[in-house]
Amino acid sequence: RIPSWLCKKFGYGGMCHCDFYKYNDFIPMLIVGSIGALNFAIFPLNQLQALTLLIIYILYALVIAFLLPQKEIQPLKYPPQLLIQNIDQFQEFLMTNPQERKLITMVKATCDFCAIQVAELNQIPLDILSSRLRILDLSIMKIDPILGMTLNISPDELDKVPVPSTRVYDAGMEVELKEGVLSSPEIQALLL
Repeated sequence: RIPSWLCKKFGYGGMCHCDFYKYNDFIPMLIVGSIGALNFAIFPLNQLQALTLLIIYILYALVIAFLLPQKEIQPLKYPPQLLIQNIDQFQEFLMTNPQERKLITMVKATCDFCAIQVAELNQIPLDILSSRLRILDLSIMKIDPILGMTLNISPDELDKVPVPSTRVYDAGMEVELKEGVLSSPEIQALLL
């Protein structure tokens, strides 16, 4: 796996797992840590100077951690007709043209990589997706217990469900579970 920040920055598919970082302090903390490390590496310090410098950088880090606001969770932007909200929609989706290969993508707004996954989905023409792919957004709904049992998801363990992940169905049966972000060419290949 490659570092998660690189995945988010460049939107690499298939190499990322969910890691929602709810604070805005990543870059300021990185700067403070880098400057602190350079100070310790470049300047010869005795124990008192090193301890004083360490305390100063810890104070900087605390100020940054407590003064910057938390990041606002943005709802995911996908075509609303692709959303599955209950067991009836799920069964209707699987039973319509059951010989076709179909995908259900599970996402959650509190996962940064889910935004990448939705962006990849939005690159595929809607006419291809409308009959062959559905989205189960775990952040906007309390999952129907029957749907949860069908998908082998316990309502108590919704936070532990790997997102983004894509379930592949062939002839109405789940045949594969793909975890992580899938690129639009990978999704199209799965639908063939």
